Amino acid sequence: MWLNRWVKAGRQAFDVKRWGGLATADPIAAGSFVTWGFDGARYRDSTAIVLTDIPTGRQRLWALWEKPLTADDKWEITEQQVLDSLDELHDTFSVWRGYYDPFYWTEAMRKAAGKYGDKVVVEWRTNRTLAAAWMARRYGEAISGGDVTRCKDDPLAEDFDRHIAAAGRETVNHWDDQGEQLFILAKIHPDRKFDVAMAAQLSWEARLDALKAGAQPDDGPTYFRLPR
Repeated sequence: MWLNRWVKAGRQAFDVKRWGGLATADPIAAGSFVTWGFDGARYRDSTAIVLTDIPTGRQRLWALWEKPLTADDKWEITEQQVLDSLDELHDTFSVWRGYYDPFYWTEAMRKAAGKYGDKVVVEWRTNRTLAAAWMARRYGEAISGGDVTRCKDDPLAEDFDRHIAAAGRETVNHWDDQGEQLFILAKIHPDRKFDVAMAAQLSWEARLDALKAGAQPDDGPTYFRLPR
């Protein structure tokens, strides 16, 4: 696991030691009120869906497709695989909203939005530098403060840990009001994938918006403008 491999200080986006202490045996039960985040590439690296339980802040890696290092250029995650996984997710849980990065997956996500509603399946472009940097800050604070936890007994738990540890930081030309420079997620190493970390951030961002909106399981989704 990358958790146990040395990485140059300051390169990792998140406090991996703190993340390691956030494991819980409690699952996200069927029927739970959740958000999800989706990110990834279709022909390279990986694609992931991460769940967040809205009341507790507990996260689980729902689905992961990773390109093997030995795979050729014909390797592909199919649209149907993703849509089937989202269907199973929506059949299993009470979903308030999912945020997705549209790159490589525009048509698939439009189909999902057509089925579940464009106020439930919502585009969130991660190439908006300032918005993405603040999203990374909020997720990092959730880890440091223990607001987010993770399901340690989930079959994909080790993959979740690996991607969190593989997420690096790239500073941007924006600072907070304390003068600390913000950053977005970036690769530490070409072979280390971090799409799960990005999906986890998106899922967490959706959860924060659910709390802000006062969302309840029996409510329809509340739409408001995303930050630019």
